[in-house]
Amino acid sequence: MDTRTGEEVVRSADGMGDRATDDLAALYPDVELEVRGFADGVFWIDTAEGTRTVDPTDGRVAAVDPGDEPEDAPWQETVAPAPAGVEPARWLPLQRLADGTVVAVVDGGADEGVLATCAPGADRCDPVPGSAGRVVRLPAGSASDTVVDLAEPRWEAAPR
Repeated sequence: MDTRTGEEVVRSADGMGDRATDDLAALYPDVELEVRGFADGVFWIDTAEGTRTVDPTDGRVAAVDPGDEPEDAPWQETVAPAPAGVEPARWLPLQRLADGTVVAVVDGGADEGVLATCAPGADRCDPVPGSAGRVVRLPAGSASDTVVDLAEPRWEAAPR
């Protein structure tokens, strides 16, 4: 939709599975469908069948290799190694700040996550008080979903 006029610009089911051959009810719970952002004149969209770009000027949809994303795209995943004192299997980096600090979910015990800030080169992260087990809303450009439930962190979703 054009946000200024409210007019539909593009309608496409490309990348959303084939109704004739796919079990859509089984397919959709396992994928995160989202518009990741706008860069290089196209929208970048995660679909059930991988990343697609949509050109708003002509409606053209194209499948792309995730490695072909623009290097400076605001939604780029924050791939950062876990600090030495943090269990890598319980490390979910969410966003890198301008000074290099990584905002991440780390193990808060009892299989809950805790929001933490991890300074560059630090051996540990500093937990954000009161964040354990809470629901956190993240700004656009985060590596993870914009809403993270720290009571049930998705450790397996961590970029590696």
